[in-house]
Amino acid sequence: MKKKGKMFTGWIIIGFALLFYIAVTWEDLINGDFLTKGNVFMLVIILAGIFRLFTWRNDEKAKQDELGKYIVNKSSVIGYRILTTLLFFLWITDRFLYNHSNEFGNLFLFLGFCISIILLPIIQLFISRNYH
Repeated sequence: MKKKGKMFTGWIIIGFALLFYIAVTWEDLINGDFLTKGNVFMLVIILAGIFRLFTWRNDEKAKQDELGKYIVNKSSVIGYRILTTLLFFLWITDRFLYNHSNEFGNLFLFLGFCISIILLPIIQLFISRNYH
């Protein structure tokens, strides 16, 4: 299948996902629940699919070449650092604004922040063992 055909197929899938999202959100709006966790999560998944479609144009070979691997590697490290920083600021904000009762603030947010700090070094350790 040609590149344009694959891209068109990707847009059809995204279009159906958007229609499904609109239908579910409309039904929730009628029932009085507009902004539910499920609606937000579906929107995030659809937006991620759109960004992937714009980035790779539904071409799996582009991700496997040298430039594609470099882009995936660089974006993963940048995304990891941004996520760790955002988790830290969210934890600090939650700690000072909403939860003064205990030492940690929101425990799950704190644990997520701690896991995000040690995740990359652990993965790098296991990957580096393959080469040593």
